[in-house]
Amino acid sequence: MRRIILILTFFVASSSVAFSQGPEWGAKAGLNASKGDPGFYVGLFAEQSVGRIFSIQGELLYASTLETGGGDGGSNETEFDRSYLVLPVMGKLYMTERFSFDFGPQFGILLPDNQGAERFDLSLGAGLSYRIGRRFEVSMRYNWGLIRTAKDLDQYNNTFRLGVGYRF
Repeated sequence: MRRIILILTFFVASSSVAFSQGPEWGAKAGLNASKGDPGFYVGLFAEQSVGRIFSIQGELLYASTLETGGGDGGSNETEFDRSYLVLPVMGKLYMTERFSFDFGPQFGILLPDNQGAERFDLSLGAGLSYRIGRRFEVSMRYNWGLIRTAKDLDQYNNTFRLGVGYRF
């Protein structure tokens, strides 16, 4: 966990030194779904412009999904909480001044290591964002999991996210 915080701090510090205009900071929150199971996410982001139509946005999020499984599809199924600390690094290609196509990798660490799940997660995300005025934005994103969620299962952490953000 210290490494992730150190990497995020280095990313933000180096980006603000490398570019003349500093990053925009903000907070975001929303809903996510994995295989139809509900969840939420909350966290912080920093967006740094690289040109007129491109920027890089780093995020540090807490994401949680309540999943069912481990049973025969009936009353024997159990519910368990999958909580991750995730670090998406998204490229944002602005189609207009307010509308962007977002894409990039997402790194995740499972917080309570349970049910024999893999501790590390890697996915690719793609989505859309729309800025409302200077402060608010809405976004939706789909993350395609690249690593199995457990060694003995052919199951990946594919997640749909819908949320709002506020720039400080």
